[in-house]
Amino acid sequence: MSYRSGMRGALNMYLLSQKYKLKSFFIYRTQAVGWLIVESLSTVGAFISISIIYGVSGGFAGWTYFQVLALAAITQISGGIVGYTLTPNRLVTDMRNGKFDQLMLKPYDIISSTIARYGDVTTLGTIFSGLLLLVYALLHINLSFGAFLAFLLVYVLGTFVLVFGMLALSVLSYVVLKSSGFLRWSLNIGQDAAQYPMYIYGVLGMTILSTIIPIAFASFFPSLTLFGKIGYAYVGILILVPVIVVPVLYYAIIRMLRRYESGGG
Repeated sequence: MSYRSGMRGALNMYLLSQKYKLKSFFIYRTQAVGWLIVESLSTVGAFISISIIYGVSGGFAGWTYFQVLALAAITQISGGIVGYTLTPNRLVTDMRNGKFDQLMLKPYDIISSTIARYGDVTTLGTIFSGLLLLVYALLHINLSFGAFLAFLLVYVLGTFVLVFGMLALSVLSYVVLKSSGFLRWSLNIGQDAAQYPMYIYGVLGMTILSTIIPIAFASFFPSLTLFGKIGYAYVGILILVPVIVVPVLYYAIIRMLRRYESGGG
């Protein structure tokens, strides 16, 4: 089997699995709507907190109210995408009890199979609400078309860094700790922190949110690009880094999975 046909098969498998996942979720419409509303509450909370901050103070230096709203919306979308593609607790639990063995035996790319299986469709509520908030914020901001195109490229590449980074961290947590309880908690904290301009956290905070929980690549950095707060050289770096980092993460995940030993009896 050629590399191209193998990738095509993995993509077709992923798209087909998502089709049936969405169908099974929306077949119970009332329940689906309820979950989507619950998942959208984090976006509502971000809107309220930012409105309060700018209502009682001058907000964040160098950032307008609508720019911070857009940053929060982008962060919500990114958090929703991670949730849709990966639930660390479920992944590590299945590794511990042996259910993950089924994926290891399938004739598809193990990473695409993992993402297809361990996502949470309810986080679509976070994605949709984040998109609505983003559209609302951008309607009040003057943007250049070039900056918007650069933002899209930086954001897509940054999202790959975030998803693969969280997957690598999940597999590493199994290999080293046989546990993942802290991962969702860490991502939630990172997502809450990334809703605001990250310079307020200092060098240490920005380093953590750019490496250990790399949500900066799918929130703060794309926002800097969108609002023209960095030059073309820095935009180039934000494009180059994911191009290098994502393949490294991919092969690191594959290498760690080779050390996987079933925890099932």
